[in-house]
Amino acid sequence: MKGYCVKQTRLESFLEITGDTIVGYLLSFGLQIFLVWLYDVEMSHSESAQFVGWFTVLSFVRRYVTRRIADTAFWRKWKRWERKVINSTKYCPNCRSDVVVKLHSMNQKICGDCGHKYDWPIVWEKIAYAESNDADVLLVVTNSTLSPQAVDEVNRWNALRKKPSVRFWNGTELEKRLRIYPELLVKYGLSRDLVADAATSLLPLTKILMKYSNTAAAASEFGSNVEKYYEVTHAVSELISARLEEVENTGAPKIVPFRPKDDSYVWLPSGAEMPLTGRDRYVSRALLSLLRCHGACPSRAIEVDDHIDLSLDGPYKGSESDLEKIAFWGGLRVVLSGDRNILEIYYD
Repeated sequence: MKGYCVKQTRLESFLEITGDTIVGYLLSFGLQIFLVWLYDVEMSHSESAQFVGWFTVLSFVRRYVTRRIADTAFWRKWKRWERKVINSTKYCPNCRSDVVVKLHSMNQKICGDCGHKYDWPIVWEKIAYAESNDADVLLVVTNSTLSPQAVDEVNRWNALRKKPSVRFWNGTELEKRLRIYPELLVKYGLSRDLVADAATSLLPLTKILMKYSNTAAAASEFGSNVEKYYEVTHAVSELISARLEEVENTGAPKIVPFRPKDDSYVWLPSGAEMPLTGRDRYVSRALLSLLRCHGACPSRAIEVDDHIDLSLDGPYKGSESDLEKIAFWGGLRVVLSGDRNILEIYYD
């Protein structure tokens, strides 16, 4: 048997409330006459009628409004509006935290503060995508955690040696791993102790600076040309000073664009500096001076797909690790190819 709900029109609501109010007025007026006599209150029938009339008007309005609200099911619209607001906000609907990751594919919100966890269906979706792309390892990194069911299923999946192998880094483990690389914390503004982490992260550059300073002193003792060593020490010290100052002032390093007209070296051929235009000036000058110092002065640049090939006029005889450490602070990745006479420059 089906049930049906028939809504009242405004006129029907008005007529119903009017009839009910007239009956209520007559009953209330009779009660008013009785109460005046019972409590020995001096009040004429006319005054009693006025008193009852005011309360009757209020009752009429109240009942009409509540009837219309009930008939239009306002509370359902309110619930829909409330859900709409929660779904469009950046806050967690439970703890109101602003640390929220929205999974568009599952239409869920996960918050690391109030204990929301990755359930197995979500992890399974990621595994299926990785498997379809023939991946060997699936690494899930999040500030949340896996649900107990998801942990059991992941362990079962890995025990069967299926591909991809699933690895999971939760918020606590992620923080521990990042602490191993303070340069990443400083570079991306994630450090909690900027001064200490900046000093630690810039230590590799400080070692490069000390190495070339000592080399310059030794070359001077033996009467060799020290200009190229001084050029490297000056460029690297500029880079260290700039990064430290930026971290202290803004909390993270920033890019100061390289301008060939003002920042290039006189010995650099025209056009060879063009790939570095707009990149960090301090990193660019340090890389160029280091290349020249080891007999590999840049001669020309060629754009190749996703990187730049910087041709050198000789094989680079220095440490490739030094180039990589310097390039890191400018958002660059460098690789020596050929017979170490080509420097491939990739942009992050």
